[in-house]
Amino acid sequence: MNTLLERLETVEKRYDELTQILMDPSIANDVSKMTAASKEQASLEKAYNMCQEYKSLLDGIEEAKELLKESDPEIREMAKEEYETLTKRQPELEQEIQLELIPKDPNDDKDEPVAMKVISLPGTYLECILNMLKARAGRLKSTKHRHQKQVVIL
Repeated sequence: MNTLLERLETVEKRYDELTQILMDPSIANDVSKMTAASKEQASLEKAYNMCQEYKSLLDGIEEAKELLKESDPEIREMAKEEYETLTKRQPELEQEIQLELIPKDPNDDKDEPVAMKVISLPGTYLECILNMLKARAGRLKSTKHRHQKQVVIL
């Protein structure tokens, strides 16, 4: 079985468990449990939606393969176009999913600003650093000074 699909099914199972927990009327009495379950479910929502899209994409590819065996040339042509579209989307979606499934840093939820000064670096090197920081942090603000750049991650 596809390991990516296995990982997605684990996310899907946990998301469904959290949905059941949140629908249980007894959780309303325990605000901390309800908050924790809601936060966890929200953190899994994007991966859950990607799981649904990926399963749909795989089903579509299988259906298109079956339709390629039809005797009607119009159906085969439509199936070919659909197959090409879906197989082109598959590696893109798989890459998006891989990025989404990277474990979150526990410090990501903290509201502490991080400041960093980089002095007298060549522009391309500094751009590489900024791109890495952008990938790690949500928002990034950069201000230029005479011979230095100051980077503040908000």
